[in-house]
Amino acid sequence: MLTNWIAIILITMSTLLGAAAAASPAWAGLLTYEFTVRAAFGPLDGVVSSGSFSFDEALVPPSGFGEVVGFPILSRLSFIWNGIAYDESTANAGSLAFSTFAPDQVLEGFSIGNHCSGDGGVGPGTCLVIGHTNDWHAATGSGFAYALPDIPFVFGQGSVTFARVEVPPVPECSTLALLGSGLALVISVGSRRRRGT
Repeated sequence: MLTNWIAIILITMSTLLGAAAAASPAWAGLLTYEFTVRAAFGPLDGVVSSGSFSFDEALVPPSGFGEVVGFPILSRLSFIWNGIAYDESTANAGSLAFSTFAPDQVLEGFSIGNHCSGDGGVGPGTCLVIGHTNDWHAATGSGFAYALPDIPFVFGQGSVTFARVEVPPVPECSTLALLGSGLALVISVGSRRRRGT
């Protein structure tokens, strides 16, 4: 009797996982990078902060070379600056640059910030830092810049470094659902054999 309940629970779980697989995007195909910024001037001079971001591998041009701009462009972002936590919904990506000269890295450079625009008079990929705000901008070409709400200046010329991170693949929900169904079937068959049916 207990094994029947276990089989029912496993079948229910696998059905729910299958539904989740249909409703959510797959985790496979994300490229992840860690980055570190260091402020160079102003009240936060010398402050270092690290974060990470991920983007869909499908964004890499077929040639492996070129720039992709978007609003937004990141799948995930985790970064804390001046005590404020930012993610992919609160800091919009500006651009990602790819190069065949860095095959291990894939990504040659990036430009991201919490005040990026993709419409109106400012083109996609443009990130601004304006005084009297909590704006920040990290770019491999121009470095790190930030502003503070009570100061009318922008503090730039900070440094930005980044490196690719190999993240172990996570099984997709559909794979987990299939495994759960198989396990439920094995338990159900074993239970019936013990009962002699």
